[in-house]
Amino acid sequence: MNSREISLDSFADHLRMENPFDDNRVTQIDLLVGDIPQINNAAFEQLKLHAQKTSRSEKARGVVVSGSPGIGKSHLLARFGQWARAEKYPFIYLLNLQAGPNDILRTILRATISILTRDFARAPHRSRLYKIVSMAVKSAITQYSPNEIPNLTQCKRLYYRLLKDRNLRGEIYDVLWLLFEDIQSRQFKKPATGLAPLALKWLSGDCLDHDDAVKLGLNLATATDEGSVLSLEEMKDVLRVLCQFTTYRDRSFVLCFDQVDTLSEDQVQTWSATVHALLDLCPGLLIVTSGVDETFLRWTSRDLVSKASWDDRIRQFPVLLSGIDANAAQQLIHSRLENFFKPFSSLPEVAALRVKDGTFPLGHAAVDAMLKESDGTPRTDMRPRDVISRSGAIWDKQVRTILSLGLDQWATTTTPTSSTLVDDSSSDEEVDDSRFLNPEGEHRSTDIVINQKIREHVQARLQRPEELPVDSGNLGGLLTTLLSACENAPFVYRQSLYRQLIGFTPCDQKNGARTAFDFVVEHLDESTGARLRIGVTAASSISGNGATNMLKRIASNLKEADAVDFAILVLDERAPLNLAAAGTERYQELLARNDRFAVETLTFRQYASLDALQSVIGLARAGDLAKVSRDGAEQQIPEDDVYESYHRLERYFASPLLCRLIGRPLESAQAKTLENA
Repeated sequence: MNSREISLDSFADHLRMENPFDDNRVTQIDLLVGDIPQINNAAFEQLKLHAQKTSRSEKARGVVVSGSPGIGKSHLLARFGQWARAEKYPFIYLLNLQAGPNDILRTILRATISILTRDFARAPHRSRLYKIVSMAVKSAITQYSPNEIPNLTQCKRLYYRLLKDRNLRGEIYDVLWLLFEDIQSRQFKKPATGLAPLALKWLSGDCLDHDDAVKLGLNLATATDEGSVLSLEEMKDVLRVLCQFTTYRDRSFVLCFDQVDTLSEDQVQTWSATVHALLDLCPGLLIVTSGVDETFLRWTSRDLVSKASWDDRIRQFPVLLSGIDANAAQQLIHSRLENFFKPFSSLPEVAALRVKDGTFPLGHAAVDAMLKESDGTPRTDMRPRDVISRSGAIWDKQVRTILSLGLDQWATTTTPTSSTLVDDSSSDEEVDDSRFLNPEGEHRSTDIVINQKIREHVQARLQRPEELPVDSGNLGGLLTTLLSACENAPFVYRQSLYRQLIGFTPCDQKNGARTAFDFVVEHLDESTGARLRIGVTAASSISGNGATNMLKRIASNLKEADAVDFAILVLDERAPLNLAAAGTERYQELLARNDRFAVETLTFRQYASLDALQSVIGLARAGDLAKVSRDGAEQQIPEDDVYESYHRLERYFASPLLCRLIGRPLESAQAKTLENA
């Protein structure tokens, strides 16, 4: 805001439109709002120490950060991530895993490589993955040729000498060198090999055609007719090698799972087994897991995770967060106020108001009442989110009163303390209280909170798309989870909204053979009364042979006696099919059969919106979703209430893909309304 725009009128508009306490949770791990170092500082120092110790140890470490909802877990991880990146620690933040049990490891690897190669197309030499490989190369130079500046050929010789001396061998090391060599050549304007993109695909767990595999020097003996792809053990090995290279610079590799208490039970079992295996395999790996203690106790009591695995490996080092005292809460409040008033610090009227009361417009009396016990002693165990929510409620009430009087009159005649505020109910101005708890607006207040969380999640994904990479396993798992919510909806919604949806069945591989579809949906054709079976395939960024074979399997199924009635291929717009002549011909043949085959291409925003629906369910499942009363008190929104809101607002029908799977035509006006809700 420039000086010409600063006036009492613009300040009044700022007061009316912006509440510095509206943001009461971290939605992006790299975006901190009002960070107060004093809050959870001991836990922050613990995490730093674990990262430093892990980098110097031959063992991995498992740390669990736990505490009640709103205690500051995600905020702590954001601060830790900010420190880790500044200190050149690879920091991988994973949230809202939706992959099925068989795809958990691949999703972790794919997201890891995606995050490590953020902006790779624009500046590959600045990517974290390139710098990790550089650590190994620099370590070799330091050890064998410390007083020279070797050329690329000499670097290769030193790199492989380091591997030989440490008894390290395998295709992963070779492919990482090819990645480094290609980027290094391009950086110094020398002829490049062009192998870096192929290396990234293979390291991410994607399948490569035989010709591309040969370019990387991969062993074709283990390849299939789909191409060359990492086995599950090799996926773990990729992570192990990255951790190993990271330690060459005295750094640990940080893998952070936030809000894991949102995982479903079948996901928990595979996730915990995967994490335990990585902790056993990867020296230099620090795995930080965050969630609510009650959920973790339920996992072990129901044997979803063995107590030995949990206590001895995943939660080897527990970090339990507690509430903050009145002094820290006051700092939290003042930090938000300072940021809010900073653009208007040159206005004499604003400066005068803040001199009279540093908590303006909250008022000392209101703040003291919030931060002190009934006997006047300072409170010692408050959740940061409670402090922010209550301050936000006080702000709304005070600002309404101030603006009803008029800012000029208020600034010149009133001392801004809560004792001088008039009751805002006396104002003639119509006030929208729908976002607060009240009997008449209970549904609406819940819907508003849910809608806001959906928007926040989508926005976070749009700003950091690398955290939701192209991944057929994750997308397929997400679609089946969303369909399950419709299938298991209360009777009134099953009858009114989902009456055409009969159910869906996952297609498991038989004898190792790939199936044509990920799952088959059945729904009722109301016009004919017939049962329709729809096969659904989520395509990932796969090889040309893999794509062609996928299309062949779909075409073959459509010819069989027990064929599905219709087939849908779901594409991520970021990964168009990689087809040669034979594959293109097969694709065109299927497209010509538009009576039985269709392609649904998801934009990234559509994918993020589907992801957001399940993310908010996860928040409620973890007890981390609440609505706020007019006095700032929180009331938890249970998981069932989120589902009920989705059904009542017909949110599942905002997706053209889900509409098609459920069997209900999408009305464009409805889709536009819901998407903008």
